[in-house]
Amino acid sequence: MRKKTVVLGGRALFCGDVLHHALQVHALHWNSKFCELPALARATRRTLLEQCAEYRALLFPGHFGAPHVAGIGAAAAGFSLQLVEPNTR
Repeated sequence: MRKKTVVLGGRALFCGDVLHHALQVHALHWNSKFCELPALARATRRTLLEQCAEYRALLFPGHFGAPHVAGIGAAAAGFSLQLVEPNTR
């Protein structure tokens, strides 16, 4: 089976605590118990994902499991997430 190659624009965003789980890419309204300002947390997530999609930037989330890198795309209902495997060649 061939792996899908992801070609992005050479940019990256490190999101720290903006996203705590990969499901939040699809469900922007989900906050964690650590979001002290829920409305601001949702707005910040949306802005971050919009920038990733617009600039084709890799997302480096601090709380996702391996492979710890994702490509974000615009989708009809919000955003799509594609985990990026490291190049081992």
